[in-house]
Amino acid sequence: MEIKLVAACALVNEQGKVLINKRPEGKDYAGYWEFPGGKVEENETPEEAIIRELKEEIISTFQLHVWPHYHLQKRITKNIM
Repeated sequence: MEIKLVAACALVNEQGKVLINKRPEGKDYAGYWEFPGGKVEENETPEEAIIRELKEEIISTFQLHVWPHYHLQKRITKNIM
């Protein structure tokens, strides 16, 4: 079984609302909710992958700001579905 590294992030506004997306029909797990993110490409860090994925998925109407004191929590989970 091939292991793929993926990265995701939680975007929370001042009111505590969390940005999530519903997976489209025709994709794996269609109809499931997910956080923004995706596969980490070769020679890419998880941080770089998140920035790239945000730009690809949602940042067309938002300005991306990375704080120098942000906290990256790395967690390994096993997909049981």
